[in-house]
Amino acid sequence: MFAYFHDESYVYVVLEYASKGNLFTKLIKGEKKFPERIAARYLFQLASAIGYMHARNVIHRDLKLENVLIDENDDLKICDFGWSVHTVENKRETICGTIDYLAPEIVDHVEYDKSVDIWCLGILFYEMVYGFPPFASKSKEETFDKIKKKVLIFRDDIQVLSDSAKDLMKKLIAFEPENRIKIEDVLQHEFFKNYVTPEGKLIE
Repeated sequence: MFAYFHDESYVYVVLEYASKGNLFTKLIKGEKKFPERIAARYLFQLASAIGYMHARNVIHRDLKLENVLIDENDDLKICDFGWSVHTVENKRETICGTIDYLAPEIVDHVEYDKSVDIWCLGILFYEMVYGFPPFASKSKEETFDKIKKKVLIFRDDIQVLSDSAKDLMKKLIAFEPENRIKIEDVLQHEFFKNYVTPEGKLIE
């Protein structure tokens, strides 16, 4: 945020300009799916941002394509912190987020922690390479049923992923929160080694 001002009716916020829109528009309305190397770069940047938030006790709780902006350098910016919470205790019970991205513990109405953002990161990864989220259905009930069945299906008919990509995806979309990969370990995963520099840029 660069500045803000107000009049009698509104508060105006001046934000960094995201000249390339958001990931939803780029993916769903444009390219339909990203090659693995492009998804790797985006995933690395998102994981870095989530690590920054979690280190400061912030849980976003609504990570999705629409909430990821793209600047003129094709770098990602997470936005819309309307559902985010700053918590030192790290345990929450509020049901919030977007249906296709809800972690199993939220669906089951039990306590959850910052690992729900890790789950969302995995859903984003899946969506970037296949063009749709893994548990998408025609209704909320069907989506919840798919999540509760605890089965992750890789769609080789759409895009064949490397073994390291599938390994990372399974560790992100782990149905038991205690089994999910830690955010600091995400950035060290072998999946990124052939695609992304430590600064988050593509290896040409």
